[in-house]
Amino acid sequence: MLSFCIGSPRAAAAIDRRGKEGQPMMERRVVNIYGDDIEISINHKSKTVWVVSGFIMEDSLKVKGRSEKAAVENWVKTAELRMRR
Repeated sequence: MLSFCIGSPRAAAAIDRRGKEGQPMMERRVVNIYGDDIEISINHKSKTVWVVSGFIMEDSLKVKGRSEKAAVENWVKTAELRMRR
């Protein structure tokens, strides 16, 4: 089973926010994979580059996507494959 929450009402506003020294801000979310809650970090690197990172089975996993939704979906699919091993 797979369930995860990608969007929020403030997600669009979060895209343009910048942290200290003009660096993009990192957002943290929780995804549920096979009953395990896993915290992921979402970083907006540039206009079409999103990076999602997190730990799955004590290993670091980092995945890129062309949108926030695509990056999170790619991360979840990859994490599912790693958990099946």
